[in-house]
Amino acid sequence: MTWVGDEQYVKSGQSAKVRIDDSVILPLTTLRYFPDQRKNCYSFPGVGQGTKILVRALFYYGNYDGLSSPPTFNLLLNGNHWSLVFLSGDNDSALFEAVHVTKVDDVSVCLARTKPNDVPFINSLELKKLEGDMYASMNTDRPLYLMGRYAYASPSTTVV
Repeated sequence: MTWVGDEQYVKSGQSAKVRIDDSVILPLTTLRYFPDQRKNCYSFPGVGQGTKILVRALFYYGNYDGLSSPPTFNLLLNGNHWSLVFLSGDNDSALFEAVHVTKVDDVSVCLARTKPNDVPFINSLELKKLEGDMYASMNTDRPLYLMGRYAYASPSTTVV
């Protein structure tokens, strides 16, 4: 996967570095936060109607603002509620994934405030086109959402 900056996909927000230790993976070391508007959207034009995509959003607060108070906010996919982003502490992280079949040519992922003083943020947003035969039996009218990922034979219990 090739990592690129988000400037061409979002028109608002400010970037910041996260206060990190050696255990934080590279995509979580920076973030974009949105202090001004109630809803802020990433736009991916020209994905194509009927395209099967994987959308992955990663959040790691890391006390980037020095407030020790992670915000709570909504995550939306193409205008529809995807999930509530809730982090319980400075070093908590959250991962959201969805497999979605597009209904229009463009895809949007938005972050929306749920409380007036909470500032939404995001560390990493990935969008990947999938082969048409992947998840062949899924209902194309409804996305598939990741509910959990388990490594049953793993000696480690680390969750990404």
